[in-house]
Amino acid sequence: MNKPTLLVIIGDSLLPITNGGRLRIYNLTINLLKNWNIDIICLKPEEEEYQNQIKTIFRNVYFVERFSLNTNRQKESYLKKIKHLVLPPKNLYALPVNYLAQFNYLIQHQIPIQSYKAILVFGASTFGFYLSNLQQNNIVCDAADAMSLYLKSIASAKMIGGREWLSLYYAYLYNLRWEKKYLAKCRKIIAISERDKKWLSKTIAKSNIYVVENGVNTDYFTPQVAQSGIAKGLIIFTGVMGYEPNHDAMIYCLKKIWPLIKKRAPEAKLKIVGRYPKPELINLAQKQKDVEVTGEVEDIRKAVKGAQVFLCPMRIGAGMKNKILEALAMGIPVVTTSEGATGIEFEHGKVGYIADTPESLTHYTVNLLTERNKWEKLSKAARRLVTEKYSWQAKAEKLSTILLID
Repeated sequence: MNKPTLLVIIGDSLLPITNGGRLRIYNLTINLLKNWNIDIICLKPEEEEYQNQIKTIFRNVYFVERFSLNTNRQKESYLKKIKHLVLPPKNLYALPVNYLAQFNYLIQHQIPIQSYKAILVFGASTFGFYLSNLQQNNIVCDAADAMSLYLKSIASAKMIGGREWLSLYYAYLYNLRWEKKYLAKCRKIIAISERDKKWLSKTIAKSNIYVVENGVNTDYFTPQVAQSGIAKGLIIFTGVMGYEPNHDAMIYCLKKIWPLIKKRAPEAKLKIVGRYPKPELINLAQKQKDVEVTGEVEDIRKAVKGAQVFLCPMRIGAGMKNKILEALAMGIPVVTTSEGATGIEFEHGKVGYIADTPESLTHYTVNLLTERNKWEKLSKAARRLVTEKYSWQAKAEKLSTILLID
């Protein structure tokens, strides 16, 4: 049987995988190949090895050259900001995203997009910039996180007043308007969680929004490779540390949670793993006992080797946390907040614990460090949860079904 054809449009490079967004895009796309013939438009990777790898995966590949970047981010007057809040420009997103003329040319003039059974666009800004004016009824946009929810979350976490707060709150209000004007034009929207779907339905018809959660590579992230639980007292956190929700979580941890843990478990050690740690975090960690900030690592599985607990005290953000799925896949019980657990079938006491105060986060973390029988039970349940419900293959099948809905 002939497979239907799918055009995938990514406003970024597909490879290398350097963040959660690319991780989602890559794994969903390659697993769609089972049911679809795929052509792809994406930003050209700088490294030739990644260019060649992408070419070998897909039927036709259209690279957008990096030199075609055209940034529209110029300092705006207050009058223009107010005008844009009322009538947001198509190619001006709430966060800095470059408009690429070559993307627009390929879509509008070079590729017969009407010949595809479906068009899958990754990124709200990518759809808004290049496809929102097209009269096509087969376009699906994977918006993943609700950006306006993310911006509202960060603005709410900042102290009231000040230039930074005003800037964030303006971006939040602007994005609500932008979503209503452009993203709402898409026939189908994919959200990463039910919470994000509920939020997006404030400005977009709920019937047009579907949920496809993130998955995890359970063959790559395994308890055997990570050797979870063998390093006594080791607590870990992973993530891109330049990402504000991750940075905030670890600043909160070092100021409010870590001192309490050390009082109850003097042998405890904390390892913070991930690229782009900010100076504030590095300086604060150096003043704490038994805290290591690694920066970027080649293999995250080796960096967390032996960990007993994944401590994830997230307070802000949107979407769902890949880091938690990866920890669960490696058999590392998780202690997290309600924010951290959002989007995951995370039942308190089954694969870890959910707590929202420094005292309760400390209690459950120390509990896992000291009660081996409980740790082993949760470790096995954590691995079982992701293998049964969070494979990328299953998420791609769900997405494939949505793409075929008329």
